[in-house]
Order: sequence, then structure tokens, then C-alpha cells
Amino acid sequence: MSDKREQVNRVKNPLQRTILLGSIVFISLLCLVLFILFNIVFSKALYQRYNTQMSDVLQYVYDQIDADDMQYCIDNTIADANYEEFQLFLHNVVDNLGVYYVYIVVPNEDNTQILHVVSATSNEAVEDAKYDMPIKAEMDYPEDITRRYLEAFKKPDVSFFESNSERGVFYTACKPVVNSNGQTIALVCGDIDISIIEDITREYTIQSVLASLIIGFIFVVFLQIWFRSTIIKPVKALEESARNFATSSQDEMDLRELDFAMPEIKSHNEIYSLGESIVIMSENMKHYVLDINDAEARAVGAKKQAESMSYLAYKDSLTQVKNKTAFENTCEEINMEIKEGMAEFSVLMVDLNNLKKINDTYGHQKGDIYITGSCKIICNVFAHCPVFRVGGDEFVAILKNESYDDRDALFVKLLDEFKKSFKDESKEPWERFFAAAGMADYIMGKDKSIDAVFQRADNMMYKNKEQLKKAYNVD
Repeated sequence: MSDKREQVNRVKNPLQRTILLGSIVFISLLCLVLFILFNIVFSKALYQRYNTQMSDVLQYVYDQIDADDMQYCIDNTIADANYEEFQLFLHNVVDNLGVYYVYIVVPNEDNTQILHVVSATSNEAVEDAKYDMPIKAEMDYPEDITRRYLEAFKKPDVSFFESNSERGVFYTACKPVVNSNGQTIALVCGDIDISIIEDITREYTIQSVLASLIIGFIFVVFLQIWFRSTIIKPVKALEESARNFATSSQDEMDLRELDFAMPEIKSHNEIYSLGESIVIMSENMKHYVLDINDAEARAVGAKKQAESMSYLAYKDSLTQVKNKTAFENTCEEINMEIKEGMAEFSVLMVDLNNLKKINDTYGHQKGDIYITGSCKIICNVFAHCPVFRVGGDEFVAILKNESYDDRDALFVKLLDEFKKSFKDESKEPWERFFAAAGMADYIMGKDKSIDAVFQRADNMMYKNKEQLKKAYNVD
């Protein structure tokens, strides 16, 4: 009798330890899987969002830079009128696009330090005169951060890196600024404070893992308590089910597919209740899938915000029509239509007359009125066409569908509207809008890209401009 009891004890003790260890392993693996899933989802969404957002913001800023004038200011350490205007523009970018810090830097002569060129934080900071620094002020960056800026200066594309400083943790994007000679003269950079979002991500992940640990701890305690008061067979069946569940969870990334198989227990005693508790626990684990879905929803929201930033980056800030970057993207789409043999379009080129005279005589503010008023005439005539501002006084429209069918009449109407406005002597000089225009059709089989059509329209526009100079004595 004593031998049998001793044999039972020898069997009973290892079984308890096996179930206990198996349960701990199961909970640990489940917590590890949850931790990895949450970190992957949040980290991927965070960095994709900021890469897209900062690339669009830097491109928007880059389109406003006069690189040659900026190089003149850097070389001579002079803040001219264009420099001051550009700095105000940067402050508006910070206030309107949700960027913590936008700035332009250059390396020193021996490439050992980073020098300030122009920067912006917010309109409040400008009023307090706390953040506007002189040109070529030395930036007190750590050596590793300085090295990253110097590496970004040598790359043709946007560079991204994370940096720690006294101001906090930032995600930095840098885009090279190239002058008319093709030389990289500076870096336009933007910083975003990501410490708060990273703290939320970390806190949310830790809370989820802690919840898993608590549920797992309850699971282990219940298992051991009920096991001591029952027979070996149901315990073995329950232990086997828990082991199968733990094993399947190692390879199954989708928590929806994890189901605890309740063993067949004929007596509805404490072990049966424990089995039901484990089933409930597995259902509770599935609720974490909803948390992951919440993370995905936040990522979608971040993507929509980034798309909104991207929309602003493709918009001309003065006229509100599309800018040169948007035009270049449209050209790529049209070139693809040409390759597929599906293209049918015309290109309208418009160049404003007398803009320099207006700016020199009445100031750039009146010149802006002249630009926006001329743009309004173009948009009114070509109401169903995308209009782009591709230069200070140059506009382009792409004619398709109904506008393409009526292109000749619309072109004549545009010239008449400008002549009518120019001849109205009751208005101020900056309200008498006048422009030269040229239009060319895409010829299938002849034109290999939109550039050929654009060139013909540009040539026609310059011929028209010469005619207007002789007829109306305009610039």
C-alpha cells in the first residue's frame, strides 16, 4: 500500500510541475507574440506616416527656394529681401503643416560642423525673437548628429534619422538644395517631435502585455488549485489541451484562429469549471485583436493626415492652383498614356506680360495681385482643365475631353479676355491683366512624350509674345 502511494506521488508531482511549466511557457509566448505584433503595427505606421509627411513638406518648401539667391546670401552672409520673405514663409509652414522645426543648414569649410542658414519654429517664436539666428551661426550638434547631416548633404534623395537633443527626441528629414549649376549648396530640413507618440505606443504595448500576464497568472493559479482536488485522468486531458493550445500559439499569428479545445470531462466538478475558465480566458485573449484593429485604424488616420499634407505640398500658395511638382507628376501620367496609345490632349502655355514692370514700379504686393488676377482669367476660361503655376509668371493647362474638343474656341476666348482687361483704362495698372499664350496638340505617332507638345506650345507662346510687344508695347 505504501509502495502504491509512493508510486502515485512520483507520478503526481511531475505532472503538476509539467502543467505549471507548460502554462508559464504558454503565457510567455503569448505575451511575446502580442508585444511583437503591437510594436510592429505601431512602429510601421509611425515611420511610414512621418516619412511621407516630411517628404511632402520638404518638397513644398524646396519648391519655394530660390537656390541661387540662397547661395548668394550664404556666401556673403547677407539676409536680403528674398531671404526675409522666405523666412516668413517657413514660419507659416511650421504653423500650418504641423512641423516642429523647419530650417536650412550648410557644412563649414572643413566639413566638421553644421552652420545655420535660416530656420522657423512658429509665429509666436518670431515675435519673441527667440529662434531666428544669424546666417552661418554654428549649430551645437553632437558629433554623431553632425555626421548624419554631412552624410545627408552627399545624398541626392531625402534622408531620415532620429536624434536626441536637449529639445527632445526628434525625427529629422533632410533634402539637398541644388542650385542652377547642379551643385548641392545646402540642406532643407524638418523636425517632428515623436517622443509623445512613442511614449503612447510603448505604454499601450506594456499595458497589453501586463494584462496578458495577469490573465495568465490567474490561469496558472486556478489550474494548480483545482488540480490538487481531482484525479489524474482529467488533469492529464486538461494538461494536454493546454499544451496543444500553447504549441499552436507559437506559429499562429492571428489570434482569431486560437481556440482552446475543451477536453471531454464527464464529471462536472472543479476541473470542468477550470476548463470553462480557460475557454473564457482564450476568448479574452481574442479581444486583443480589437486593440490591434484600433492600432490599424490609427495608422489609417495618420495616412489620411499625411495625404492632407501631401495635398498642400502640390498646391501653389499664392494662386491656389496646382504647382510645378503637381505638373511634373501629371506629365508622368500623360507619358504613360502616350506609351499605352491612349493619349489625346493639348497643352496651353501662358506667360504674363508686364509683371516685372508692375513689381518694379508698384511693388511685389501689387505684382501678386496681378498674378492672381491673371490666373483667375485662365481658370475661368479653362474651368474644366487642371491649371498649373510652373514659374513666377508662367502657367500651363492640360486640355482633355470636352475642353480638348473646344480648344480653338477657348484659346481665342482667353486671348480676347486678356486684351479686354488690358484695354480697360478705368482700372489700376496692376488690375489690367495681359498675357501671351500658345497652344499645341499631341500628335500620335510623332510625339514620344509630353515634352515635345510642351515645346511647341512654348514656341507658339513666344511668337505671340513678340507680336504683342510690337502691337501693344508690353514687356
